[in-house]
Amino acid sequence: MKKSVFCGMLCFIICVLLLQPVGAESFSYRIYRENDWIFFEHRRPFLNENGRTMVPLCYAHELFQGGFSWKIERDRVIFHQKGWEYENTVTIQIGSPILNRNGEIVTMDSVPVIQNNEIYFPLRAVAEALNHEIICHNDSKQIYLYHYSAFLFLWNENEDSSPEGMRYAIFQDMPENNQNEIMSEGLTNFDRLYELLALVPGKVQAHLYYPLEGHKLSQEIWNQITEKAPVTEKEISLEDHPMTNNLGQKSLEQYGTHCYRVTIVHPYRIPSFFRMEIQSDGTGMLYRDIHNRRISPFGGDAVESKQTELSKEQVNEFLDKLEEMNFWELEETIDRTGYDGYEVYFEGLFQGAYHTIYRWCPEENDSISLLIQHLRELLNKN
Repeated sequence: MKKSVFCGMLCFIICVLLLQPVGAESFSYRIYRENDWIFFEHRRPFLNENGRTMVPLCYAHELFQGGFSWKIERDRVIFHQKGWEYENTVTIQIGSPILNRNGEIVTMDSVPVIQNNEIYFPLRAVAEALNHEIICHNDSKQIYLYHYSAFLFLWNENEDSSPEGMRYAIFQDMPENNQNEIMSEGLTNFDRLYELLALVPGKVQAHLYYPLEGHKLSQEIWNQITEKAPVTEKEISLEDHPMTNNLGQKSLEQYGTHCYRVTIVHPYRIPSFFRMEIQSDGTGMLYRDIHNRRISPFGGDAVESKQTELSKEQVNEFLDKLEEMNFWELEETIDRTGYDGYEVYFEGLFQGAYHTIYRWCPEENDSISLLIQHLRELLNKN
C-alpha cells in the first residue's frame, strides 16, 4: 500500500515537472491590461533564458486591445490590428527571432517556441509592434499593458480663449514630431474630428496643451470629444516648471537672483503661494496669490492678490529664520505621507544655487509651518 502511494506521488511530481517549459523560470509576475488582472488559468507565462516574459498565444485576446485578431499559418503567427487610418500586421515565426511589422523587419532577442502543444511568444516585442505600451515593475512584480488607438493634441491659439482659436492634430501612432511641428499643422474642422473619433476602435490619449495665461480650451468641444470616444487626458504645460505652473507661476530664476517661494496645495481648498524677491540693496517684495482653482487647460485664475514692500530689517529677520531652520541643508523629502492633508513646496534661489523641499501636512510647531506663519504676519504688518 505504501509503495503504491509513493509511486502515485512520484508520477504526479514527474507530470508537473514535464508541464513546465524547458529552461523556464518560475513566473511570479502579475500582468494587467489597463488595470484588469489577467488570469492565466490553463497555461502560465514563463521567463526564458534571456529574462523575457513568454506568454501563451491562447491568451492573446486578453492581452491586446484595439480591433485585435490573430491566426496561425503553418509555423507562423499573424497578428492583425485594425486602425482608423491604417491597419497593422505583425508576423512572427516559431524558432525565428525575426518579427515583420508591415514589411519592416525587426530582430527580437527571443524566439517564439512551442511547449506542451502551446505557442509561447515574447510579450514585449509583440506588444510594442502592436503599439502597446508595456511597463514592468520588477520590485512589485507587476506588468502593465496600455494601448491607445489614437493620439489627439488640442490647444487654443487665441489668448482670449474663444472657441474659434481651437486647433487639433490627430495621429494613429504617437508622432515623432516635436511640439512646435505638431502645432504648426493644427486643424480647425472639429466636425471631421468627431467623425474620426467614431471610427477609433479603442482608447484615445489626448494631449492638452496650455500656457499659464489665456488660451484655454473650450469645455464644450472637450465634452463633445469625450462623448465620441473613451479618452485619457494628459495635460501638458507650455511653460517650464510644472509644479508652480498649476498656480500661474514661472520658474523661480525668472523672478530674480535671490528669491524664495512657498506653494501650499490643499486637496479640497483653493491653493495659494507666497513669493519673496530680495533686491540688491537688501530690501524685498513679498507677494501672495490665492487661486479659485489650479491653472489647467480649462481655467484657473487668481481671485485674491496681495503684495507689500519689505524693509532690510524684515528681510534680514526672514533670512535669520531660514538659517535657524538650516533650510539649505534640509532633506528634499521626508518619510511622512497620508491622505487628504495639504502639501507644501518650499523653494529657494541664491547666487545660482537652487534648493527645494516638500512636506506633507507639516506639524504646527514644524519650522516650515512657523515660517509660513511669519510670512502671513509680514504681509499683514504693512
